[in-house]
Amino acid sequence: MSDAVLTPLGSARTPVGVEAPRERRLDLILLAIAAAARLPFIWRGFGGHPDEWMVVRSGLDLWRRGVYFPSRGPGYPLSEVVMGGLAWLGGPPLCAAASLAVSLVAIALLRKLAPFYGVRNSFWMVLAFSFEPWFWSSGTHDLDYVWGTCALIAALYCLERRELRGCGLLCAAGFAFRPSSLLWIFPVFTRVVWTERDWRGVARFALWAAVPALVPALMIASKSALVMGPGGWQVAELTRASHAPVAALLLAVYRFVELIGHVPALLLFLAACWLYRARLAALFRSGESWVWNFVLIFLFLFAEFISQSEKPELMLPALPGLFMILGRCISDNWWKALTVAFVFNAFISFGLGHALPAGGLRLDLAYPTLRPGPLLLYAQRAKAQNAFVAQVGAELSQPSRIVRADPTDDHLDPYYVASGLVRAPQSQARIACPLAPALVAYPDGKPPEIVSRPSTWVLRRGYQPALVCCETGSALVLPSTPAAFDDRLREAAARFCRSRAPALPPASPASR
Repeated sequence: MSDAVLTPLGSARTPVGVEAPRERRLDLILLAIAAAARLPFIWRGFGGHPDEWMVVRSGLDLWRRGVYFPSRGPGYPLSEVVMGGLAWLGGPPLCAAASLAVSLVAIALLRKLAPFYGVRNSFWMVLAFSFEPWFWSSGTHDLDYVWGTCALIAALYCLERRELRGCGLLCAAGFAFRPSSLLWIFPVFTRVVWTERDWRGVARFALWAAVPALVPALMIASKSALVMGPGGWQVAELTRASHAPVAALLLAVYRFVELIGHVPALLLFLAACWLYRARLAALFRSGESWVWNFVLIFLFLFAEFISQSEKPELMLPALPGLFMILGRCISDNWWKALTVAFVFNAFISFGLGHALPAGGLRLDLAYPTLRPGPLLLYAQRAKAQNAFVAQVGAELSQPSRIVRADPTDDHLDPYYVASGLVRAPQSQARIACPLAPALVAYPDGKPPEIVSRPSTWVLRRGYQPALVCCETGSALVLPSTPAAFDDRLREAAARFCRSRAPALPPASPASR
């Protein structure tokens, strides 16, 4: 039985004297294990997650052209700036290494945070958290999920230490990385009000959260009309849940089971909660406000998750609270068993049919099947995407070709990024020909034309995105572009390239 008991908030992290060096050694061991588990997976290249290419494209455009257009609505400014800059300097490995470093910071801070909630001997609990399949895999690619989760853990750590300026600044950073962080920032603000009971402390937190957040907020607002469009941001996802609320809720529950390690980990969680139900009940009756703060964070995040349950990573910020609550009640042996279940699920998962078939939002259950877990899934996606990018690059290197993107793509970001990377590992596909952003215009009653896209990636009705290689006169278009127009598009690509060619200097008298 673990010695985790219901101790007061703010208990000391380590005993005085000889225990402190032992705790530091355990911290180093924990971080070394987590780093070693992530390093082999940072060399796979972009493409593990569908949004990776878009984030890097947005950042590369900002750094190289001075133009900001969000990767997806409403905009993720700090993530796009950081990842675009890192991709420009060092390619995918540098982006993944940054996420790895941030995941290690989150792990270290979670261990420091545990004693404030009365969780002693937190080594096994934090080790289990480090191997949670989606947190583990998120620390190996360049999306913002692990950054947002780290911002929450760091903000809570500052809050419990009464460092309200730091807490507010970290909330602003969380918002800049992921605007949906507002869903956990509000509960954090509520806890600040509850613990401080003084308007000056609350104002200090609010100012340090709000003022730095103005920069990303203005970046988002400046492009919101372009990203959101006439229908509003993510209206399709929100209305989908309202049209089929029961199915959406069931899907969210199923996806959350996927998040926490699927069936093996779920059974362990349920068994541990049942065995230690008396401790759990006592904890919820104890009146410690931090417990309800984590419950509020979970509820706020889950409300959004019902509409977007195809991305389990959205619920990652809810996991630190879940682990802390259980860490106060269950023994270390349960955390060891959960670690094994997490590692298993990172490589092997279970399929129960199709959750989101093309016909609409419904559950099509089937016999359970084995499928790749998050780590392998990311690696397989990256390999497949990079193989197709390499194939497209080879076709674009041939003269006067009209090449179509992957039929599963509705954007051209992977190819634009692959043509703009300076450094990349061998596993990352690169396109040698620089690709210029363009638009395929379909004027009424006239042949299609390829026109420049000077400032943004926004599309208007009657236009489709395109990329042009002016070294060969070839163009890359969406798979939906009619093949009947290929001859006209080749001519349009040639005119596009001639219009971009620098003007020749006037001939000197000696050359006449």
